[in-house]
Amino acid sequence: ELLAENVQFHSPFIWKPKDGKTITTLILTTVTQVFKEFRYVREIVDGNNWALEFEAKVDGLTLRGVDLIQLNDEGKIID
Repeated sequence: ELLAENVQFHSPFIWKPKDGKTITTLILTTVTQVFKEFRYVREIVDGNNWALEFEAKVDGLTLRGVDLIQLNDEGKIID
């Protein structure tokens, strides 16, 4: 429900952006199975542009990352 049909997904682990709700949902579902103890630690919001800093564990190691999110005017994620 949060994703626009034409959402584009970017990742440093994928060579080029992936287009569409179906592939983005698949990627995010897979990530939720790999990341343990996932939590957001900071939010920076500027209108339809968000930066969400997170922490998670993978195989006992703690990682930190940032999700950069852009919303359309309907409040759905487009990037």
